[in-house]
Amino acid sequence: MNKNPKYPNSAGRLLAILEGLKPQGTLTQQLLPLIFDRQMPGNAHEQSIENIKVLTELHIMYVEFLQDLANADIPDDEKSVLEKGLVSLATLMYPAASNQGARVVSESEKALLEVCATRLPKENVLEDSDIENIRESISLLRETIEELPDASILRNILLELARLSEDSINRFNIYGAKGVKKAFKDMLAEVAEIYLQDEEDVSDIKSTPAWDKAIKHIKLFDSVAAKAMKYKPLLEKASQYLSLSGG
Repeated sequence: MNKNPKYPNSAGRLLAILEGLKPQGTLTQQLLPLIFDRQMPGNAHEQSIENIKVLTELHIMYVEFLQDLANADIPDDEKSVLEKGLVSLATLMYPAASNQGARVVSESEKALLEVCATRLPKENVLEDSDIENIRESISLLRETIEELPDASILRNILLELARLSEDSINRFNIYGAKGVKKAFKDMLAEVAEIYLQDEEDVSDIKSTPAWDKAIKHIKLFDSVAAKAMKYKPLLEKASQYLSLSGG
């Protein structure tokens, strides 16, 4: 699936995913490479886990779309027609069994989803330069991680920062701009764990080069999320309050 769907909103992302379904193969087998960019494993136990993950992601996308449609600035009569016309999608979202054949989305369902995609507000897309800057910062984090002791609190936090960043930009086509902002908020929660340590430990951690790299990465990610979600970077106002500075 392309990094950026034709319509950058929840309806457009759902449409881009569902358009790829074919009659051959199960729903989860087809969605796994589209959503997670990997093939279904051969092991039955691993397959069941992947099935759950895929259906969970699909349900999240579907619910987000329904919420956005419900909140959209569209006349009630038109909104009612769209909602009723797409009720049939529920049979695809909630298959009786994960190994049953995929139901192909009908042309009328595609058309109505596309109408929704044109009516819902458009999100900003990530620029290639933004993605490249984040990937470079992730690489620096991973280099720093290798230099930290296994039991280090900061090491674990850097690992999570790298994971959250990578996941949100790799699957921007699934999460969209909201996913980028959520990843940023989760990063702040991770960093907050540092402040739960003894004051002496906090001081030691904040004096390390690794801490500086972590904060630089978070500020970079905040600036990218701000462009995607059209808000003022949160750390411009919060950095002093959160003491997000080195040394």
